[in-house]
Amino acid sequence: MQDEDIINSSSMQITKIMINNMRVSPNVPDIVSEAKLDNSSHSAVAVPLKQVESMNEARRKVSFGAVQFREHELVLGDNPSCSMGPPVSLGWGFKDRRPMNLDLFEQARSGTRRNDKEFYMPTCVREEMLFERDYSRAELREVVTEIGRIQHQRTETVKKLKFAPCEEVFEKARRKLRRVSKLLR
Repeated sequence: MQDEDIINSSSMQITKIMINNMRVSPNVPDIVSEAKLDNSSHSAVAVPLKQVESMNEARRKVSFGAVQFREHELVLGDNPSCSMGPPVSLGWGFKDRRPMNLDLFEQARSGTRRNDKEFYMPTCVREEMLFERDYSRAELREVVTEIGRIQHQRTETVKKLKFAPCEEVFEKARRKLRRVSKLLR
């Protein structure tokens, strides 16, 4: 099969690279050929299927040697999506743990993946974790109050969204009236 046939084939099993306003040099080996796409200034470089397959294989080979763990500090958060109680967040501080071989790590944790519900942390657990890290009840209360205020603002914004188109029309009319009043002065 010719390179031109590969380019025009409906299976499109080649990689096309778009080149703006460029031509392939005449001394490029037979491995690469050029084909015109429609009548624009774009051209495609067609690479034979064997070379594409070897390039794809090279791209697919990824390996990892070890997993490096970091244990981040737990801090009082500020996430307004927390429905009840104080949120917890990961802080910037961390401790490096000893690296572990990836294969050993995967074997050790097989079957231990958590589902969505297992990630839920009850309010009392979050509060206890924060108290253990020397946060006061007043600090927790302050954050919970601030989160409640932000949640209320978000609720009000959602309620007002249905009126946004009317407000835009009103604002445009007001701007036009201001321009007209300046012209009349």
